[in-house]
Amino acid sequence: KFKEKIINLISDISEFNGIINSNLKKYLKNDILDVRELKKEEKFIQRTIISEFLQRFDISINRNKILEIQKLIYSNGSKEIYGNYRYRIKKTYDTLEVVEVKRIKVDSQLMVKLSIPGSVIWNNYRISINLVDKTQKFKEGEKEFYCKIKKTETLIIRSRKNGDKFYPVGMDGTKKIKDLFIDLKIPKEERKFIPIITISDDILWVGGIRGDRRFEDLKKNNIKLKIEKI
Repeated sequence: KFKEKIINLISDISEFNGIINSNLKKYLKNDILDVRELKKEEKFIQRTIISEFLQRFDISINRNKILEIQKLIYSNGSKEIYGNYRYRIKKTYDTLEVVEVKRIKVDSQLMVKLSIPGSVIWNNYRISINLVDKTQKFKEGEKEFYCKIKKTETLIIRSRKNGDKFYPVGMDGTKKIKDLFIDLKIPKEERKFIPIITISDDILWVGGIRGDRRFEDLKKNNIKLKIEKI
């Protein structure tokens, strides 16, 4: 009676999942899962609840994903894991929620001019350039590059182009920016977000990451480039 038993088993599982789904509100408040309530259940029940919870957001489910989230709820503090291209699963102390990834529309063709002194917005960055003022204090979240260039120069800020290469500070010879991003393990989808600051046809600074040693001002007494994410 193998076929009959399998059909009965599927029916039982379906009924069980229906009960869990109808009781999901016991663990939910405003689409946020109560980790304290979840921890009171047996591990198998926890996995079923997590599975039902993720289905509300059309997140594809497999055993490894469920086990990863189950491990997450027993971790300390706040942590996030990948859900899919649209969502991340975030655990904050006693809650578990699915948060939408905020996507910033990036114009990969955007080119902006920057004069000295001056400040511009390029996609989601504020980039400024000024004569060095040693009385000015460094602000948290800013990254700087001191460079030796003429005060009359105009810089161009753009995205990376195929074949872009420069003379990175702290390295010998030249390096392709693509290879630098790979070495630094910068995700492929984030690379177009990174501003490339150029002078004439030369790359001056891979914004916030690495300057070109041909322009580096080791004494820090000439011109300062500054970048801040906004």
